[in-house]
Amino acid sequence: MLKPKSVLRRMAAVAALSGILMAGAIVGAPSASAQVPECVTGGFTADPAPGSKVKSGKIIVYTVTVGVIGGEAAGCLRDIVTSPLLEFVSMEPEGTFFPPMASILWTGPFQLGTVLQGSLTMQVRCDAPDGAVIEAFSGSTIQHVVKAKKHCTS
Repeated sequence: MLKPKSVLRRMAAVAALSGILMAGAIVGAPSASAQVPECVTGGFTADPAPGSKVKSGKIIVYTVTVGVIGGEAAGCLRDIVTSPLLEFVSMEPEGTFFPPMASILWTGPFQLGTVLQGSLTMQVRCDAPDGAVIEAFSGSTIQHVVKAKKHCTS
């Protein structure tokens, strides 16, 4: 099984070849003389709070922020590596989900200094075992502990 950091490194290498910078992205390669716009990784939080117990069937909302530096950015991207004990529900503003990776995308243009916020909504699987640790990674790791319910519907 790939570790979250190795998945991100591989995606960063592929993205760099196509002119996209990870942890916030510019779409297309800038000219050599231009100041390089960049989307930088900001906060990564969860509701319920990181470290808390979550029942099977519970919704977890991960929130990420990205800041634009260096000039106007055409778009930004932020990845979240999720646990196989979670099921995808939704994301905002838009993006893709190919387990275990969610990529939240903002399409611009965005001016220098813009701070963007996005969210990924996941649900704890009904078959998640009691005491299991659920992790999500996006620059830092957020953990929750499963408290299994006898009757769970998803």
